[in-house]
Amino acid sequence: MPRELWLQFESREEYAKAETGLVDDLMESRGNSTVVIYLKDVKAMKKLPPAYQVHIEDPWLERMCKKYGSSNVKIVERVLKNL
Repeated sequence: MPRELWLQFESREEYAKAETGLVDDLMESRGNSTVVIYLKDVKAMKKLPPAYQVHIEDPWLERMCKKYGSSNVKIVERVLKNL
């Protein structure tokens, strides 16, 4: 089942401040799960390109939760629909 990593930021400015460090964090755990950025103030989402896909594993996920806040990091499992 495909999984996505959702990261929430309060605003575009907050995301811009964290972006460089975030890219480094994502590159530490390359894999096949899509990363989605959500900007809370404008209710906008952005799926990052495949180059930023991650391998979601517990130790790495715990570090992400500590750094960005556990309420801002979420794993979403997508159910594939049968045609």
